[in-house]
Amino acid sequence: MDGKVATPTVLVLSGDSIHYASPDSKTGPIYRLSKSIDSLTHKDSSIRFFSCRQVKGEGEDEEEEGEAKVEARPADGDDDPRLRRRIFNLVHPVNAQYRRDDIAAEYYMTSASVSSSCSSSSLGAGNIKFQISKSFFGKVVEIKAILSAGRNETSSPLFDDDNDDAGPLEKDVLFVAKQKLTIGGKGGFVWIDAKGKEVAREEGNRRLVLTGGRSSLKSDAEEEWMVHALVAVWVLRLWWEVAESSKFKREAELALLQGTGEQSLLSMRWAKKAGIAGLSGAGGAR
Repeated sequence: MDGKVATPTVLVLSGDSIHYASPDSKTGPIYRLSKSIDSLTHKDSSIRFFSCRQVKGEGEDEEEEGEAKVEARPADGDDDPRLRRRIFNLVHPVNAQYRRDDIAAEYYMTSASVSSSCSSSSLGAGNIKFQISKSFFGKVVEIKAILSAGRNETSSPLFDDDNDDAGPLEKDVLFVAKQKLTIGGKGGFVWIDAKGKEVAREEGNRRLVLTGGRSSLKSDAEEEWMVHALVAVWVLRLWWEVAESSKFKREAELALLQGTGEQSLLSMRWAKKAGIAGLSGAGGAR
């Protein structure tokens, strides 16, 4: 170990790109989104998530032992589509809060199929959906990222438990996001893995600090996919935060009211509370 302590990797989401927080970094984005979080409206149902480079293996290029790192490429190649790799599709179906039967989940992401991407063997490791737990007063307690291994965007159904009322097993929990409580109120979210180990924490200004390091039990391909998945679920959680804001919901309800009429909107609200009906004709991603 040489007594060295690995320095956590800090990533920043800015616009449609994710890059290192280091001010002296000469590299371009590590990841790109097809659309920025701040430009999303209630009409948007999906975001494509691209990797611009690879996660390094242990011991490469003076990397600190145990550190999960992302390989840099020169900034002058950032806009070359050939250097990008679509890994995930992040999805929040239109009018998801009023739909149950015809969508996979309110927030989920699918792995790109190998045939649709210039991929490595790590692509297609599985689809992930959010399971959001709330307290009696409606406050979010935690967000579980549930993995359906071996599935991708072409799978049907998209998730293993789509026809299983028992829900996901503990072994299917990939990450869990829990919000820290501070003296001044709510703090940022902390991400832990299935074993309860912290792997990342969120900070202000849309920063993600990767704290988990590498696992000696995983292959390079598995470790690569896990880092990609962790960053992607972070982005999906940020989308959830935006979409669940009062302002965003008011705009969505106003548009729905104008498009369907007040009686239809009231019916959808009633159906949501009763838990008996999906809106098969509402459109949007599945």
